Amino acid sequence: MSRWFGTDGIRGPAGAFPVDELGASAFGYALACLAHAQSIGRIAIARDPRPSSPSLMAALAQGARTLGCDVDLLGILPTPGAALWARRHGTPAAMVTASHNPAPDNGFKCFTRAGTKLAAEDEAGFEANMRDWVSGNVAEQGLGRVREADQDARNLLLDHWLSGIPVGSLKGLCVALDTAFGAAAALVRGVFEEAGAKCPLVLGEGEGVINSGVGANNPQTLAKAMREAGCDLGFCFDGDADRCVLISAEGNIIRGDQLIGAIALHQDRVSSSKGPVIVTEQSNSGLDVSLAEADIEVRRCGVGDRNVSTMMAELGAGFGGEESGHLVFADQLPTGDGPGAALRIAAMYAHDPKAWREAISSIHLRPSISAALAAPRKPPLDSDGVFAQQVARVREELHNGGRLLLRYSGTEPVLRVTIEADDTERAQSLVGCLADAWRMQTGFGEPG
Repeated sequence: MSRWFGTDGIRGPAGAFPVDELGASAFGYALACLAHAQSIGRIAIARDPRPSSPSLMAALAQGARTLGCDVDLLGILPTPGAALWARRHGTPAAMVTASHNPAPDNGFKCFTRAGTKLAAEDEAGFEANMRDWVSGNVAEQGLGRVREADQDARNLLLDHWLSGIPVGSLKGLCVALDTAFGAAAALVRGVFEEAGAKCPLVLGEGEGVINSGVGANNPQTLAKAMREAGCDLGFCFDGDADRCVLISAEGNIIRGDQLIGAIALHQDRVSSSKGPVIVTEQSNSGLDVSLAEADIEVRRCGVGDRNVSTMMAELGAGFGGEESGHLVFADQLPTGDGPGAALRIAAMYAHDPKAWREAISSIHLRPSISAALAAPRKPPLDSDGVFAQQVARVREELHNGGRLLLRYSGTEPVLRVTIEADDTERAQSLVGCLADAWRMQTGFGEPG
């Protein structure tokens, strides 16, 4: 039986099951089952601004209401806002979004009453309830009520963001922003300005296509604009604002692992509490070496901010993140929060710009090249064939001084390939060999 959940919820082309009204209503029913199992009679739903999101949100609400569950509609809201609402109100919540995926996609994320993402071991039961709905094997229990709570949700999130930094700590700072025409587009400029920053350059506001040529997937757009803007820092967010990418004053895109390292160094310098930094298996091995020089331990987990948050809780770690831009602070939310992290980073910079720049430059990453290979189907990677043979050859070539990472994306139809090597040209050449072997074996071209 195929599974619908991937690395981060359910995602796919909008209008095709399970990301259609039938799938949405089934998700809502399953979310209501989760609430009822904990004697909770209410859920919440937020969404991003994709054209398909309003109808999916309505269907999701209807599915929950048929079980007699009341529904708080939170409107257009970043994913961290849905997590925050769930935790503050003690109700499960859904987010209708495809995050960084292109506009034709959509999907659903699920948060527990604690604001955490649904655990991997609970997904099978959640999907079983969805399948019951799809098969008609459910009994209606009266229609729950609906409450519009969008303004309350926005105010709660804005207050939460501002509570994470000292009052006035961004005064005099000049910050550029790119909100990707996404869920945070109407909120981020205002919260930075309220914190004291000037924001003369903001991309991705107003009318536009979510994630198209802007945002965390396309940081080069803001980077280019910043070279003449005279700003101190720039931040790019993705469609649901659970990621952020940092741009330097010179218009350089700061790698996610460099940013994680700089934050870790700052926290080590200003905090008396010590603990490991949690990253995923995708993080560059140079991060471990750089932080080891400062006696900071790095621990690794599986891909996804859910796994980062889980290991942080298990080990009592205060901070963790992913190269992709998910950053998790234990004293804030147990999920990626792009604008919340960006405000903290801006405050770190404003506190001591020289020390921040030195922290960034002290994180030395190994040369690496990544590629996303089209994979509309996902054959076993250890099956016999040209690609497996090429993988074996690459691993042999790298065994004394490099690393090969292969994994199917849990959110897009691609195979992600990353190679660390002694130099960039060698890594690029080896990635090219793997890409050629993949196309030869599968017939799949470049991702669309």
